[in-house]
Order: sequence, then structure tokens, then C-alpha cells
Amino acid sequence: MFSLEQLLQIVRRNTYKPFQDIMTQGKLAEAFHVIYAGQVDVIIDGKVISRLGTQSLLGERSICSLGDVIKPCAATIRPVTSVVITYSWPRPSLLELFIKDDRMYVSRLFCEFAENLFSYSIAYFDMLYSN
Repeated sequence: MFSLEQLLQIVRRNTYKPFQDIMTQGKLAEAFHVIYAGQVDVIIDGKVISRLGTQSLLGERSICSLGDVIKPCAATIRPVTSVVITYSWPRPSLLELFIKDDRMYVSRLFCEFAENLFSYSIAYFDMLYSN
């Protein structure tokens, strides 16, 4: 049976510098990210359309597409602050969890987890990665 602990076991902490793209428009997202610190530009067709910061979700459209229609990233995500820290879940690991269990149940649980991530998980991540 799927559990939140399984999601916590596969989470990774990432550090990005300016102009080190996190995602590229038109390509498959390699991971689902939540911004922990810093800001990023959202770029579509070479134009900055938005700026996102802490608690923003990145790559959910591409990661959560299952089955025959896999959606590429709709935008390029580029850091604009000196450091951007994200927590991420790699696509292969997430898909493995999704496939092992009822897809609808896992997808709903993962989306709920992502939406509430900052309310109950950041302290855990800080403890996990402080060493």
C-alpha cells in the first residue's frame, strides 16, 4: 500500500544558480519541484511571463501526465536569484510509485501532499538535509 513515507524517501534537495534552467519548454520534466528558497522566471517562447518564489510548484503538468499522452513542460524555468533551492521528486521514482498502486489514489494523494507540503514537511526536510 502506498504511503507518504514513500514520497519522503525519494525526495531530493537541489541547488540552482542563475541561468541554470530547472526545466526547459518542450522537454519532459525530469522531476516535480517545490521551490524552498529563491525566485525563478517562467519563460514561454523566450518571453518572461511570470516570476515564482517559495512554495511554488514546478513540473506538475508534465510529471502527472500518465498513459499515452505525456505532456512536455509548458515553460522554461530559470533561477533569477543568486541561489534557488528546490525539493524534488524524480519522474522515474514517482511513476514507479504511481504504477505500483491504484493510479487515481496515488495521484490524488500526491497532489494533496504537494499542496500541503510547506505546512508539514519543511521542518522534516531541514532536519534530513542539515548534515
